Amino acid sequence: MNNLYYIVNDHISFIKNKINELNKENQYEITYYDYNEKNIKEIIEELDTYNFLIPHKLIVLTSCTFLSTNIKGKEMDELEALIKYIEHPNIDHILVLVTEKLHDKNVIATKLKKYGKRLEVEVNIKDLIKKALQGYTYDYDFIKTLLYYTNNDIDLTLNEVEKLKILKIEEKNITKEDIILAVRRNIDDSDQVFFSFIDHILNKNRKRALEIYEDLKKANIEETKIIATLASQLRLMYQVKCLEDHNNEEIASHLKTKVFPIKKARERAYSYSKEQIAKLLSDLFDIDYKIKTSTIDKSLAIELFIYNQGK
Repeated sequence: MNNLYYIVNDHISFIKNKINELNKENQYEITYYDYNEKNIKEIIEELDTYNFLIPHKLIVLTSCTFLSTNIKGKEMDELEALIKYIEHPNIDHILVLVTEKLHDKNVIATKLKKYGKRLEVEVNIKDLIKKALQGYTYDYDFIKTLLYYTNNDIDLTLNEVEKLKILKIEEKNITKEDIILAVRRNIDDSDQVFFSFIDHILNKNRKRALEIYEDLKKANIEETKIIATLASQLRLMYQVKCLEDHNNEEIASHLKTKVFPIKKARERAYSYSKEQIAKLLSDLFDIDYKIKTSTIDKSLAIELFIYNQGK
């Protein structure tokens, strides 16, 4: 058995499941620490110190942001003890480092790959929901609706499932209406939300576009931020459309951006013409000018913008 592991994932529910699976045969005492709240030297001291009462420990250090950047200087000095521990871990204990991503040129990440073992965390939210709802019946499109309301946030989704189970503990049957009544729509300013917003506007689906706009307002996202983000996404879609004879890598190089947003913009722009996108962008600039010159209320301007696209 290894004494040093690392996980590249940021969903704590899945991480805990994997840690419990790892610990099933050994039954070590599990302790979770957050790198932002616990001094790394104290953790190393705990791992290096023998405790008669607790001979074997499994320590999980989450939020290891030092693995996702190219660290240097003072921070590197502070992590020197960890580097030495990675090279010579205590065989009586297990250390698991958790990070959202690994930086290719990170010194500690390189040593971790050499001396440690990666734990793969499988994320299948639909299977987890079904498992959590054993003993309950639910509507056919319950899971789809729930994920829409939680914006695919895994930890939030599982929390909402538990809340719904308590709500319907007697009936043991959960419906879409229960989600609508009990689950607060989780929305942020992510690209996916705004791409959906653009899709509904271009498809003249005013009802859905207005619903997303209301959700954005409830999330306290300013109208100016909404307009700026829409404009940014539309501009990229238009640029990709103009360069559609080139591959994603060539477009990314030309626009000095990464390949992934180009790929997503191409997918979104596929069903629309350059003229459609340009018209929407022009109308957006028009309401932005009116708002900045105080000739129209911000909220009303966006609502009219959505309404006019549906004509």
